[in-house]
Amino acid sequence: MILKCLGTQSTWITNRQDFELHPSEINQLSLRGSSLSFVNQHSWSCSGVKQSRLLHIVQDVLSKSEQGEISLPVPACFAIDNIQNAAQAIHNFDEKNTQTVVVRL
Repeated sequence: MILKCLGTQSTWITNRQDFELHPSEINQLSLRGSSLSFVNQHSWSCSGVKQSRLLHIVQDVLSKSEQGEISLPVPACFAIDNIQNAAQAIHNFDEKNTQTVVVRL
């Protein structure tokens, strides 16, 4: 579903090992000149260029979310002053949740 949101010559980056594409989704990527990349989180820490690219991607996603262009499933959002509450929220999530919170700086 999200792949339909990709623009031309864009890249979808994921770290999910169980990520699968259906033939119709592969066709959509091909027609748009887009690609799919898999990331190992440990390899990103090896290169400053890759870290910069990752930070740019995160900044772009958060900016689009803030502007309402995309919607992200975030179970909780905390100000930096409430970092202890954020840690407690992560600790209290059950296994069904992604254990993700957003901390605003």
